[in-house]
Amino acid sequence: MEYNPSAITEKDIDVFVSHAVAPGGMRAGFEYFRAFPVDAEQNKESAKSKITIPVLVLGGDIYPALGGDLPGNFALNSTEALAANVKGLTVPLSGHWIPEEQPGFVIEQLFKFFGNSTNASK
Repeated sequence: MEYNPSAITEKDIDVFVSHAVAPGGMRAGFEYFRAFPVDAEQNKESAKSKITIPVLVLGGDIYPALGGDLPGNFALNSTEALAANVKGLTVPLSGHWIPEEQPGFVIEQLFKFFGNSTNASK
C-alpha cells in the first residue's frame, strides 16, 4: 500500500488495469508468486556463498496496511543474507510503491550508487 495515495492517479490505475485484463496480462504476476517455494530453496543455496557485487536496496518507510511506521528495513535485512556488499536506505515518506511515491529520491540514489553526479531535484 502506498503512503501517499495521490502518488498513483486514476489514470495510472487505468493503465495498470488495461495491462492486467489483456490476454496473459496476469501470468507474470502469478508466476512470480508461484515461484516463491523454489526461490526459497535457491536462496538457501545462494546464501552459502554471498554475492560480492555492490547491491543497492531501497525500502519503504511507512506501510499503512501493516500498521504504519515499522522499525527497520525488511528489504535490506533480507538482502544482507545473500550479499556481502549491500548499501541500504529507507526511503522517507514512502510505502510499497517507492518509485511512484518518491521518484526524485530514487533517481538521486541510483545516480549516486552508479557513480554519476546529478541533482535529481532540478
